[in-house]
Amino acid sequence: MFRIKKYSYVLFCMIISILMISSFYVSAHEIFYNGSTPAPLKWYDVSYRTANLKMNGDYLSIDYSPQYYSVRVAWPNASSRVSVTNSSFYGSNVDLATASENTWDNRFGIPYGYYVYGVCDMVSTDGYQLNSYSNANVSSKLIKYAGILLTPYTDEFDNSTQMRFVMVHEIGHALGLGHPNTYYFVTNDASVMRQGTTETYYAPQTHDINDLNNKY
Repeated sequence: MFRIKKYSYVLFCMIISILMISSFYVSAHEIFYNGSTPAPLKWYDVSYRTANLKMNGDYLSIDYSPQYYSVRVAWPNASSRVSVTNSSFYGSNVDLATASENTWDNRFGIPYGYYVYGVCDMVSTDGYQLNSYSNANVSSKLIKYAGILLTPYTDEFDNSTQMRFVMVHEIGHALGLGHPNTYYFVTNDASVMRQGTTETYYAPQTHDINDLNNKY
C-alpha cells in the first residue's frame, strides 16, 4: 500500500510539474531573448483567449491616416485571438502616431533614421519599460500600453501596402510577437512580423496566426 501511494504521489508531482511548465512556456517567436532563453510577453487584457486592444490614431499624419482603418482591423480579421476597438486618445492603450522629424532624428540619428520605419514603445502592468531582455524578464511580462511611432520620412515607402505592413507589424509587437527571421528558431516563412522587410502584403500570415494561437 505504501509503495502504491508513493508511486501515485510521484506521478501526481510529475503531472503538476508538466502543467506548470506548459503554463509558462510559450511556443512563439518572442521579442526578447537572452541567448536561447525568451522573456515571453503578451497583452494584459485577455478574455476567452482574445487580446482586447483599445486603439487610437488621432496623431497620424495625413500620409498614414487613410491607412488607419485597414490597419486597425487587420489582426482581428485574421484571427479571433485579437479584438480591436477604436477609442478616443484618452481612453486608448495602443496609440499610433507619426513622429516629428526632430524626434525621429534625435532617436535614431542620420542617416540610419531613414531606414527605420516604426517603433513600438511598451510598458508592462508593473511599470517597466519593455525595451530590453533584462527589463522584460523582471517585469510582469504583461503589456499594458503600447505607443507606436512611425517614421515621418514617408517618401521611403514605395506604396501604401508597405506603409500598412509596418503599422500592422508594430501592432504585432504590442501583442507580444517578435521577429521570426532574426532570433531563435529563425524561419523564412511569410510573416508580417519579419524584420527589415516591407512585403507585398500587410495582413497577418499563417505563421503569425500560429504564433498568436500558441501565445493566447
